[in-house]
Amino acid sequence: MANTYISKIQGLDFLIAEINTLKCLTQNAMYYEFSEAFGFPSSPNEGSSDVFLDFMRDLAWQKQKNFQVILKNLEKAKKKNPNRVKELIEMLEIVKEHWDRAFESKKCASENNFLLDFEKKQSVI
Repeated sequence: MANTYISKIQGLDFLIAEINTLKCLTQNAMYYEFSEAFGFPSSPNEGSSDVFLDFMRDLAWQKQKNFQVILKNLEKAKKKNPNRVKELIEMLEIVKEHWDRAFESKKCASENNFLLDFEKKQSVI
């Protein structure tokens, strides 16, 4: 189960989701872990990569408009299923790029953010 909480970062309300990547080693498991964290609406194609990307690029149903995803146990998950972890990171990078472009083009309020951190805060994308 994902650990989700609200926190203030630089004066903004963030929905922070700590995702245990060991629970994301299949497409369906990853989808449901993020669905639980972000409260995805129901969809006839639940579990698909396309629906995951659509929901993560939208998040309009959330009261907060600033989001942070912290991937925990990343190295352990890489050892168990390196391809799945690579796909997860690639999808989250697509989501982050979407939010960054929306911010740059002023299609969203200036306070909207999407942050992606890794457990040890080694790198922020």
